Amino acid sequence: MTDTELLERQRLALVAASQASNALADLLRFSTEGPTLSGFTFDEDVVELLLDAAKISIMVTKDPQDAEILVAINARLEGWA
Repeated sequence: MTDTELLERQRLALVAASQASNALADLLRFSTEGPTLSGFTFDEDVVELLLDAAKISIMVTKDPQDAEILVAINARLEGWA
C-alpha cells in the first residue's frame, strides 16, 4: 500500500467515525431526553448515518466478504445525501 492509499484510507476512516459519532449522539440524546416536541425524531437521519458509516468502513477495509452488504447499503442509500 502506498502512502497516498494509506492517507486516503485514514481519511475515509475519519469520515466513517464522524458519521457514526453523529448518529450515536442523536441516539444518546433521544435516550436521555425522549422525543422532541414534533414527535419521535432525531436531528439527522440516524439510520442513514449509520449505513453511510458502515459503507465507508467497508471501503476502508476492502474485505471482499462485505460485497453483498455494500450492494444492499448502496441500494438503501441511493438518493440520500
